[in-house]
Amino acid sequence: ATLDGADSAVVLVSAPDGLQAGAINAYQHCKEAGIKTLLALSKMDRPFLNINEILANIETSFKTKPVPLQVRVGEGEDFQGVKSLLLLDDDGNLKKNEGDDIEEAWLEMEEAVAMVDDELLVEYLENMELKPEQVIKGLRAGVRQGKILPFVYTSAEKDL
Repeated sequence: ATLDGADSAVVLVSAPDGLQAGAINAYQHCKEAGIKTLLALSKMDRPFLNINEILANIETSFKTKPVPLQVRVGEGEDFQGVKSLLLLDDDGNLKKNEGDDIEEAWLEMEEAVAMVDDELLVEYLENMELKPEQVIKGLRAGVRQGKILPFVYTSAEKDL
């Protein structure tokens, strides 16, 4: 009943605590109700985080590929913030952020998007890359279809 009328939701996962039953239940309720979901990994400034393990658990439990919308700047106690993969241009349209520090995460997004759409997959396999417009369009489609779970990094201590 608390999801009545919602068209999107944010599911919070505490990075130090890992994936807990509450987050799993919240995500499953959203999925059953057809509510598009963004995942937020919180407390990114805490020591001894194993983000890869958390993401693997999320993918296994949710049966959906988590795809970053940001890259981390720093790890654990050295976490300084994030850099977005996507930016808004002057007309309010999404565009790819530039920089070598985002390329690995951008490639991860490209691969995930290519797996959602047969035409994009063919394009990706032929050229080993997609145009930013194709990635953005495929990301939207993947989220709508529930095949991609976008996520962001947060830290209350760092006001992020």
